Amino acid sequence: MKNSRCYYPSNIHGTKIRNAVTGEIYDNCYVGSVSEKNFFRVIDSTGKYDSEGSKIKGNPNSNKLFFESYTEFEKFYNIGQKNGYDFLNPEENE
Repeated sequence: MKNSRCYYPSNIHGTKIRNAVTGEIYDNCYVGSVSEKNFFRVIDSTGKYDSEGSKIKGNPNSNKLFFESYTEFEKFYNIGQKNGYDFLNPEENE
């Protein structure tokens, strides 16, 4: 699964917000605007993913992720499991 996208970040101020899981682009919702408050947003600062959401090592830049709800975020990261923040795809946890 190398070079495949793990999530869809929305990093660029003024661009339309994208759902981190599905990649859906939301009309009239822009990064850096008040519309960000309509989503559950997370900053991924692990350095494991590039600005396109593909797995790499050592990215010094963080990615801004938008989810429709905390539940969607929780499911995507497997929150509540004994290992903590893990992707549903076991290959991504390595």
